[in-house]
Amino acid sequence: MLAAAVMAVIAITAIAYAQTIMGSITVATKEAVTVNDIGEIKFPARSAGVRTYEDVITLSLTTSNGFQDKDDVVVRVELVPLDAEVYAGFRALTIQIIYGTNPVATLTMNTPCAEFTIENITPGTYQYHVKIIFATGEKTMTVHIRLKVTIVGILP
Repeated sequence: MLAAAVMAVIAITAIAYAQTIMGSITVATKEAVTVNDIGEIKFPARSAGVRTYEDVITLSLTTSNGFQDKDDVVVRVELVPLDAEVYAGFRALTIQIIYGTNPVATLTMNTPCAEFTIENITPGTYQYHVKIIFATGEKTMTVHIRLKVTIVGILP
């Protein structure tokens, strides 16, 4: 019994020491990330093109959400297919996340997840557009495109 108590004290001390050395960050990302649903999109058969959707992703990197001036924020974006047609019906599919006029992340059928870093932030709201570049196969498709966006890290 005494050995278990000693082990518990040693474990708690080691954890506290590790947190002191390495640091510990807690962010309430649920309030910081908003993703507007693009909804169902109709793609004609045997066609290619580009579609842009404005202000799809909003990041509220404010001090009330735990962000500080000059933080570097790491963001992960994932393509969440709601049906198999997303992959089977396209010959090519590229989704770019755009800030201003600059692509910051690119998702494809082979790499449906990407990360980007917003460096040296000024606390505030950041809006991102989504550009879909596509080439379709033999049939017309109506596809629901959904993105999952997560803040995965803050580097002070």
